[in-house]
Amino acid sequence: MRQQFIKLYVISALLLISLIVLFGQLYNDVFFPESQRAVMITQSELARVMTSPQTGPMEISTLGLPDTLANTLRQNGQLLLSETTQDNTIQHYLYVVSPGSTNHASQIGPFTLVNEPEGHQWAFVAFYSLLAIALLLVFKPLFDDLRRLQSAVVNFSHSPNNIPVIVNKSSSIYPLAKGLSEMSGKITHFLQLHQDLSRILSHEIRIPLSRIVLAMSFLQPDKSTHSEEQKLIEHALDDIESRLDQYLHYARIENQFAVYQLEEVDIRKLIEKQIAAASAFSHIHISSTCECTSVMAEPNSMAIAIQNMLGNALKYADKNIAIGVSQNNDQITLSVEDDGPGLPNNAQDLLKPFEQGHNQALSSGYGLGLYIIQRIAHWHNGNLEIDNCSSLGGARTQLMWPGTQRSMKTKL
Repeated sequence: MRQQFIKLYVISALLLISLIVLFGQLYNDVFFPESQRAVMITQSELARVMTSPQTGPMEISTLGLPDTLANTLRQNGQLLLSETTQDNTIQHYLYVVSPGSTNHASQIGPFTLVNEPEGHQWAFVAFYSLLAIALLLVFKPLFDDLRRLQSAVVNFSHSPNNIPVIVNKSSSIYPLAKGLSEMSGKITHFLQLHQDLSRILSHEIRIPLSRIVLAMSFLQPDKSTHSEEQKLIEHALDDIESRLDQYLHYARIENQFAVYQLEEVDIRKLIEKQIAAASAFSHIHISSTCECTSVMAEPNSMAIAIQNMLGNALKYADKNIAIGVSQNNDQITLSVEDDGPGLPNNAQDLLKPFEQGHNQALSSGYGLGLYIIQRIAHWHNGNLEIDNCSSLGGARTQLMWPGTQRSMKTKL
């Protein structure tokens, strides 16, 4: 902010000084043209000139003037010349064309003009210094308020709390500060609602899950098929609880305004765990290929990303799904492909929260999955791309991020 203040201050000062100088020059050109230049002499010098004998009128050609000066005299009607005497005194002669004739002129002088007062340069310096001080008094309070406002915004980015109105009502940026305070209050309220929703999910879903698990423990299956079905139900309950934990973790790190350190993660194990969970409830064949096993990532958020990418593929795949991890220089690419119907025309809209393909008969849920993956990619300083693949013929989701970084970016 200090650099911006100095830059604006210098530009404003130079612009104002330039305008003053140009206006002064324009004023002289308009009101005092070259043919009407004024001279300053003392009263005593004027009296001496008026009482001294004057030469003329006489022909201009006899004045001994060069042709250029003679022509100037005829055109302007007057001409002021100067000469330096032996004692370094500057004397002036005024030639005036006689009325009614352009070939005759009178000579007035010699006379001495009033010298410019000594120290007039300091007067200009003082004037422009006062002008600079006036500009400083105007701009400094404004930039002080802006600096306080900037500091409050930076603090809000690290710790979201309501920003008070920190400038006086007389300040030029008071409406801006007031609007920022109101906006910060709404954002803080929204974040609080988000946190409350996470707590509500934790309470309202975990309790019914616990009751179901307890009820399942009292079931005594009579047939082996019932035992297998009971295992599937228990597995589904475990999966729901695991997903709930992961989404609550997602909500916590989404609400944090800090930089999270990444760690080495065995991406192969994360993928195998999600494949095992999905295979228990689906007939889809899932294959995986990992060119690298250890990557830099935040494990919980990466598990959520893999889970959502695989979940979307399972929703639309016909028979096959392929998961791959590749590394090109420093970039890690996690891709999931399926042999389903592919992406709709509004594919990019799927990256928005609660969007889903309009032409997908099998669509279900709120369409939050791709948005969550995109947010996780953003946290890893990466990006998410969705398109149709040529190998399996269905949709392809690619999560790409730098593989050498050590920290995630701020969750904004």
